[in-house]
Amino acid sequence: MKPGHLILFVLILFNSIIIAQEKDLSEKILNDKRFDFINEKGLALLSTGFNAGTGYQEVWIRDFNTFIVYSLQALPEEEVMRQATRIQVAEALGTLPIDYQTALVTRYADECSVDEVARLLGRTYKATESLLSRARSAFQRAMAHLEEEHSE
Repeated sequence: MKPGHLILFVLILFNSIIIAQEKDLSEKILNDKRFDFINEKGLALLSTGFNAGTGYQEVWIRDFNTFIVYSLQALPEEEVMRQATRIQVAEALGTLPIDYQTALVTRYADECSVDEVARLLGRTYKATESLLSRARSAFQRAMAHLEEEHSE
């Protein structure tokens, strides 16, 4: 047998062993009943709502779409959509400069008038209107960017 043929034979044999091991591993994973238990526990956790147990929103969720799919199995759709929107709003706000965040939260979440926001921020009425306008535009761009990210 030529050396090249021997090397080829060894590579084919090695590849066959790896494929067999991968198939065995796949079967073990698919037949592992612990995954059913983990899935049940995950759904039970999701049914309690969108929080990490201490009131902090789960904005750290990496695969938002998968999280939504599983949440829909545990909660009413309206609740999932309300919480998902809340998380996206918090995430979008977090990308904005602090003065934009403060202005938007004070104006819309705290329901303060523009005059009250101006007084709280130590700005003129016109400067506050301008700040709010820039903040709203930045927020809309951030939300659009997040929606684009989550739809991929």
